[in-house]
Amino acid sequence: MTYELEHHRNDMVRAEGNTDFRANDQVLFWRYFGTEDRYFFLQWQDGKYVAMEGTRTPAAQIKFMKGTN
Repeated sequence: MTYELEHHRNDMVRAEGNTDFRANDQVLFWRYFGTEDRYFFLQWQDGKYVAMEGTRTPAAQIKFMKGTN
């Protein structure tokens, strides 16, 4: 499978609860697009890389739920 870089960004993290990452760390994301709506995501934070592969989720399967603060 060959992927093409589609999007890249960096941001600061907001973390709460039990997590491996600290709040206010810099995080970098790379999103790659492949054939047949396949995606590859690469994330870097705190010297660690996380790689994920997946497919596009149809809009009909996405539901937004109201959160509380």
